[in-house]
Amino acid sequence: MPKALPESIQYFLFDCLEGDSAYTTKSMFGWYGVYKYGQIFAIYAWDIPYMKVGDGNRQDYIDAWSSQFEFEKKNGKIYRMSYWKLPEEILEDKEKLIQWIDKSLAVKKK
Repeated sequence: MPKALPESIQYFLFDCLEGDSAYTTKSMFGWYGVYKYGQIFAIYAWDIPYMKVGDGNRQDYIDAWSSQFEFEKKNGKIYRMSYWKLPEEILEDKEKLIQWIDKSLAVKKK
């Protein structure tokens, strides 16, 4: 039997995104990847959604006073990923949330 999803991810998938089957999750490294039609656009870590960020949407996160996803490696170095914390006001507005998801989906790997 698969492990139940944390409540914060259930809220994101079923309340914010209304259970749309296009969205799925996958456990990874103690966190969860969030996908739309198989393409990752967010990670959930420590009950916080972090969205993929690139040149086309970075300013949105800066303007919202968001913070970049980071963690400390075993060697003590801080590792930063190109994911930023989703502002709560976006999480509460489905229309804006979908726009921000679409921008994250448009981010290309370098």
